[in-house]
Amino acid sequence: MTKFRNIQIAFFILCLSLIHGSFIDLFSKEINPLFYEISIGNSRVYLLGSIHYGKKEWYPLPEKMLKAFEESNYLVTEIDLNSIQPNLFARYALAQDGISLDEKLKPANYEKITQIFTSMGFQENMLSMFRPWFAAILYQTNQILTQDSLSPENGIDIYFSQQAAEKSKEILEIENAESQIKLLTEFDNFADLLIESTDEESENNDMNQLITAWEKGDAEAIDLQINKSVQNFPELLGIMTKLLDIRNIGMADKIEEYLQTGETYFIVIGAGHLVSQKGIIQLLNKKNKYKINRL
Repeated sequence: MTKFRNIQIAFFILCLSLIHGSFIDLFSKEINPLFYEISIGNSRVYLLGSIHYGKKEWYPLPEKMLKAFEESNYLVTEIDLNSIQPNLFARYALAQDGISLDEKLKPANYEKITQIFTSMGFQENMLSMFRPWFAAILYQTNQILTQDSLSPENGIDIYFSQQAAEKSKEILEIENAESQIKLLTEFDNFADLLIESTDEESENNDMNQLITAWEKGDAEAIDLQINKSVQNFPELLGIMTKLLDIRNIGMADKIEEYLQTGETYFIVIGAGHLVSQKGIIQLLNKKNKYKINRL
C-alpha cells in the first residue's frame, strides 16, 4: 500500500500458490481500517482500503465489512487474483538484452539479492536473467515476509477474492495485471533505490508503523508513510506520481461508472489510494454529488 507496497504484484509473484490459506484465528484482534460507503440514488459502493500482507489475528473481519460484502453484487479488486496468467510475468520479468543483472545493479545490492535468492534455492545463473525491477521487488517481498506474523495468505484482498470465488460472486478488475506490471518495469531505472529504501524501512521499523496505522484506520499516518519515501528518495517522485496520483484518477473514474449502474459493489484496493488530497475519497468528494460515509 505505501510506496511500492500498494502494488499487489510485489507479493503475487512469490505467493499465488498460497491463495487458499486459513484465515480464522482463535485470538482475533479488533481492527478499524479505512472503509467507506459511497452512494447516489440506488447505486452503492463499499470501498475498503486494503493491505496486501496480513495477520491471522485480524480474522474474522469486522461484521460491518462482511455484511457489506454479502449484500454486494460484485467484488472489485485492483486485479482479479484468480485469473492471473503465470506467463505474463515471464514476458516482463526476464531480460531480453543479454546483459546480466550483476551489470545493472550496484555490486553491494546484487550481493544482497544473491544471498537471499540462493538461500531460497535459486541458482545465480537464473538470477542473472532477471530484469532489475523484478529482482528488486522480489527482494522487497522477502524482506517484508521476514516481519513477525505477516503473511500474504492473510492479506485482505486475497481473503475477499477467495470468498468471492467460493460464493460464486463475480469479480471485476478496476485495473488489470498487465498494466500494473508494465508500470513496475519502470523500476528498472530505480532498482538500486528500491533495494536501498527497503533496507532503510526495515531499519526504521516502517512496516510495523504502517500496519498499526492501517489497523486503526489512521489516514494521516498512512499518508505520512507514503510521503516519507519521497522525502528520503526524491528521485522517486515521478514514478510515485504514476503509482498513486495518476492511478487514483483512473480508479475514481471507474468508481463513478459503477455508481451509475444501480447496483452494489464491494471494492478492495490499497489503502494508500484513499488518503491525501489526491486520494480517491477527496477526488469523489470534489464532485459534490455523492453521499460518502466512513463506516
